[in-house]
Amino acid sequence: MNTCTLTSAVAIHDRSGSSAVAFAAAALRQDLRRKLGIERGAPGADAGRIELRLDPSAGGFDAHRIEARPDGVTITGSDELGLIHGIYAFSARWLEADPCRYFTAIVPARAEAVAIPCGSTASKPYSFRHRGFFFNDEDLLVGFQMAAPEHGFSMDVWRELLELALRMQCTCVIPGTNILPDEPQIKLASDMGLYIAQHHAEPLGSAPFYWPRGIPFSWSTNRAEIVAYWRKAVERQAGKKVLWTLNFRGLLDRPFWADDPNMKPDAPPEARARIINEALAAQYELIREVRGEDKPEVFGYLWGELYQLYNAGLLRFPRAATIIHTDDGDACMRANLEELVRKSPYATGVYQHISMFNGAQSMRVTSFAPRVYARELKRVVDLGMNRIFILNVGNLREKIFNLRQVMGYANDYDAMTGIAGADGSGYSGWYARQILGADSPEVADAYRALTEIPFPADDNRPDNTVGDNFYTMLVRFTLQRVYNREDKPPSIWGLKQFDGLGEALAWIEERLAAAEPKWEVAAERARDAARHLAGNRRAFYENEAVAQLDKALHLTRMALTFCRSVARCLDGRGYDAYLEACQALRHVEEALAVEKRIETGKFRGWHRNDLNCRTWKCRDFLTTWHAMLNDRRWLNLDGPAEGPQPCYAAYKYNPNFPTAYRPDLFLQPER
Repeated sequence: MNTCTLTSAVAIHDRSGSSAVAFAAAALRQDLRRKLGIERGAPGADAGRIELRLDPSAGGFDAHRIEARPDGVTITGSDELGLIHGIYAFSARWLEADPCRYFTAIVPARAEAVAIPCGSTASKPYSFRHRGFFFNDEDLLVGFQMAAPEHGFSMDVWRELLELALRMQCTCVIPGTNILPDEPQIKLASDMGLYIAQHHAEPLGSAPFYWPRGIPFSWSTNRAEIVAYWRKAVERQAGKKVLWTLNFRGLLDRPFWADDPNMKPDAPPEARARIINEALAAQYELIREVRGEDKPEVFGYLWGELYQLYNAGLLRFPRAATIIHTDDGDACMRANLEELVRKSPYATGVYQHISMFNGAQSMRVTSFAPRVYARELKRVVDLGMNRIFILNVGNLREKIFNLRQVMGYANDYDAMTGIAGADGSGYSGWYARQILGADSPEVADAYRALTEIPFPADDNRPDNTVGDNFYTMLVRFTLQRVYNREDKPPSIWGLKQFDGLGEALAWIEERLAAAEPKWEVAAERARDAARHLAGNRRAFYENEAVAQLDKALHLTRMALTFCRSVARCLDGRGYDAYLEACQALRHVEEALAVEKRIETGKFRGWHRNDLNCRTWKCRDFLTTWHAMLNDRRWLNLDGPAEGPQPCYAAYKYNPNFPTAYRPDLFLQPER
């Protein structure tokens, strides 16, 4: 016999003795059911068998071997992760299990049996030793699936996310931000076999956000308290496999000197670096002392001010550290990456974003075109930066398209380059064929449109594409300037070439007007292309591509009519401004209706608390703007606009807002 035949009654024998492997074995059973149907009868010799084994001689770190014989299949791992990844690799190859099934709902074609050619295959070394996700979208997840409210959202959801990470061959995860080191999702990740990595602003897994507010976060005056805080964090991670972050930042993911009363604002970089270096050395020794590890795996992120200080040659990490070079938030590595890496004595790794909430990045299906990731990952691989790859996954459900490409590079760079081409241009077509089963250029074109239609941003940043975030920031900060009577574009837009708000808005309006007909055609063609798909693949495509194109179209129209409304108002054409505001409100309602289409089935309420896709906030702003244009006395309120809350809305946040206009809306202070 040249093949091994498996049917629905296949027996699974887990010889590993590992509770982490047991999670994967249970997932394997589900994959068998999806492919072969529910078991019929008791397992028998003719149904085949799958044996799961651990054998340190099966390879180095995180390696596996799959051997098919006439009587069954044996999956052997060199360690827990190797076996787990071997199980999921087997499911993907022979059971056609979609690694992203929780989000895509894609199931394989039903079969009565699976015939596997006899023989043995061994895993190749991965392109990066460690590969991991940073789940940085708790704002979205909190409020979603609240039936089981551990840490704000369900452990059932966390289990799906962590299984996704393992199916994508991750070795580690950062399971959230501002979390304590022994919270339930961290324990679950460890129980499922993953290493626990740590956020760049949370050294040793500590959570500076929870630092007691009565004690200054000052290395110069409270060093002992800070070290004790770190010690407790290390102690609370006993029994877990940890990739330790060494860093020293402030309480709210900001430079430490913002919280140190003894650090003068004009302190020289050398003084600031000296304190960080002392903290790095103390952290490293603390790990060795508490954990009893001679050479713990430690990592230093060059994010924010640490990049500046490292670039100046002022930081001193332990020699055993891996330096993680970060992108700029826009998926692009630093311009001087080659120089820094080639002269560095440290092992190196990468931290890259699919999306990042900073008021500019895209929160749609994708952040950047495949060419951007192809170009940037080539730089990384050519430099041998292969110790670790951390991917900030942002709003994960809207990011499957990019997720597969980037993790393809992280796992097997050569294979993904062969699929996508050297410049990434072949990725959209591969995705349409391989993931959606549509050998149609029309389906691929829908994904190309999502990354290629230009974004009204600085001409010096041609890789930027438009996202939900841009629209909220456009409306929010424009109105803040109008209400404060400031004729200056917000700095967050980066439009330094304009001195006046009206000029900047005209520039944005011109680009929105050029993009709008392109979005219209792309959305029409994407809807028509759905005819090439069926079943769950069609449903996923309609959510991932069609709905996002529709949403982009309506938000573009909203932004365009909003810019015109503001321009008419500034020109003294109040009635025309009012009519344009009506149109802006109509289009934002259309965009919200698209979000409702996305929030179907188990994803009902998906955007409920999502701060990154705040279309509802645009509606709030525009509703008030529309009302103010109808009753222009609102524009003449006396009162300050503090931060993002302009004076028009202050009654919502300060009941004693000092104005005599519309006393029915304001609580007047008692006299």
